Amino acid sequence: MELNVSQESTVEPPSEIIGAREAYEELRDALAQAGLTLPSLAPDYGSLTGTDLVELGRVRPQVAAWLAAVIRRGMER
Repeated sequence: MELNVSQESTVEPPSEIIGAREAYEELRDALAQAGLTLPSLAPDYGSLTGTDLVELGRVRPQVAAWLAAVIRRGMER
């Protein structure tokens, strides 16, 4: 999967349609590279919305702050 990154350091979602499993694996691997684990991260097939989703789950406040810092650091590049 390839993401489009603009000059303003914003990342656009992928233009192709991907499944919940692929999106889950991409996010899991990216988080692992940053040293983060979301324990409840999982693909969610046939949710109440009628579409596949990726369940991010709940985390401790420290993990949420860490995730925010990782995202901000990535946006600075």
